[in-house]
Amino acid sequence: MSSVRGKVAVVTGAGSGIGRQLALELAKRGARLALSDVDEVGLGETADRAGALGAEVHTARLDVSDRAAVEAYATAVAERFFTAVESGDGAVACAQLSVDTRAKLEQDEQKPCREAIGELDIEPGAPARVDVYLTNAEAQLDNGDSAFLSQTQEGWRLSAVGCKPGPEPPSEEPMDCELEA
Repeated sequence: MSSVRGKVAVVTGAGSGIGRQLALELAKRGARLALSDVDEVGLGETADRAGALGAEVHTARLDVSDRAAVEAYATAVAERFFTAVESGDGAVACAQLSVDTRAKLEQDEQKPCREAIGELDIEPGAPARVDVYLTNAEAQLDNGDSAFLSQTQEGWRLSAVGCKPGPEPPSEEPMDCELEA
């Protein structure tokens, strides 16, 4: 665990016990924390203690044993993004992107994310299905595109959008995305 400085660590069950101890140890080692638990009081205590150790902390009340709740959380982020893109609200759309994805867009387009996002060829769509894989998820949209999410310090955030099957065999280039970090 010595190489976690500056990286995002997702800790579930962080309100007490092993989850709390893991979160505090990661905080001591400089990790940025995304903590979740069903016990909001215990979660808040862990967040306060980790913050006192200097960690950046994001918390979410989430029962990770409730797969539907985890999928609903990821789905809500994708819905907010595509609704914002469709309505031209660049600020809200950008808030749904991961930090790395926003930075890549701003670097590529040489303008703030809220301005650049509207210039991309992203077809609005609604999540038809969301598959969660630990700290990553794929939202398959009703327009045939896919969007990919990662669990970050800020919660679920989009790491790639406007993704269509790539021209190469899937093992070489499975998706061609309009925006990805």
